[in-house]
Amino acid sequence: MLKSQEISLKVSETRQALNALAAKAEPTDEDRAKLTEHRTALDRLETEYRDAVKAEDTETRQRGGQDGGDGEANEFRSLCGKVRLGRYLAEIAGGAELGGETPETEMRAALKLPRGLVPWAAFDPGEKRDAKDATGEKRADVATPAPGAGGIAAMQDEILARVFAPTAAAFLGVAMRTVDRGDAVYPVITAGSDAVTRGKGELHEAASATIASKTLDRRRATARYVFRLEDSAGMGETLEESLRMDMVAAIGEAIDKGTLSGDGTAPNPSGFLDASGGPLTIPSADPSAALTFVDVINAAAEAVDGRYAVNLAQVRTLLNGDAYGTAAAAFTTAGEISGADYLMRNSGGIRASGNMPATASNIALGLNYRSGAMGASAVCPMWQGVQIYRDESTRIAHGEIALTAVALYNFAVLRPGAFRVFKVKTA
Repeated sequence: MLKSQEISLKVSETRQALNALAAKAEPTDEDRAKLTEHRTALDRLETEYRDAVKAEDTETRQRGGQDGGDGEANEFRSLCGKVRLGRYLAEIAGGAELGGETPETEMRAALKLPRGLVPWAAFDPGEKRDAKDATGEKRADVATPAPGAGGIAAMQDEILARVFAPTAAAFLGVAMRTVDRGDAVYPVITAGSDAVTRGKGELHEAASATIASKTLDRRRATARYVFRLEDSAGMGETLEESLRMDMVAAIGEAIDKGTLSGDGTAPNPSGFLDASGGPLTIPSADPSAALTFVDVINAAAEAVDGRYAVNLAQVRTLLNGDAYGTAAAAFTTAGEISGADYLMRNSGGIRASGNMPATASNIALGLNYRSGAMGASAVCPMWQGVQIYRDESTRIAHGEIALTAVALYNFAVLRPGAFRVFKVKTA
């Protein structure tokens, strides 16, 4: 809750107390004293409220307006916080359509999705384990068994889900927009007229603008499970529901990993950190000394370019776990504050991602996002949502049911200047 909202609640409570005291026909001396006390408090709260609103407005503008947004965007973000992935999955598994005016039906209507598709906004995208390896050779299906109960009756707890790395896409300003059909096309003005000062009556010739269109086709991310009817009967709906949730999270993590370090080799997209000649330049020289407090600050400060970022508040820094740990342990000489803490307080943020490339020979890659430019500087279009197929016939002779989750996506950096890759030495 914002500070202004907290103060607003206190103002409301104070006014309510004032109204209750003022309604008394014969107030006592104690009541009069409380009236004076509440009026004084109300004056103070009103001043604090105005100051808080001004401070929050200033902070929002300094951060490039990213905490704001129009009413429609705010309403959609609010809806994202209400929907539950499990309700979509239950609909698919049970065959009964979601009814009534629920957050799930509202989101489906807003995105114009048909029944059976899970909106991407219903979960935090993470990664996939594709049913084919890098060469396209199909892997053998392996049935997922239920956990053993030791041969005796047992009360089974819920299945503990795998842990997936939270997506870094939103932190890096990647726009994950839904595409209805066809390719996704993103026009970007790359060159145009120079504005110059001219004298009275002096001609300024027109210049042509260069508009480059980035066209993205569809890449398929898929995950698959096969489970036995016997196991499903023994565990009820818990097994299938858990496998569905796991597949969706796995697909999301794979997409996030592709946006960060996809190598550009079909069908993989070319991610931020594509070392094979991707959209961003990766420094060739390795740092010679381990990360210090000053180095941590410079990792963000050097990204301030006056165009895509005009101050430290518009720079976000993404590291892998090793590098973040080093930054969190790099204190000032007197030990008052670490580099990671300093950037948390004064920059657009710093965080670790398990999907960043691993440290090699004590050298790790870092990524800055300069968030000052209007519009998306990187995009990850999503075609519809996640489709989950339940195949009850192909392997039924073996007493097995197959679940397959499929999502179509792609990724591209539209403005390379909004990002910066750097290297750090962790030890």
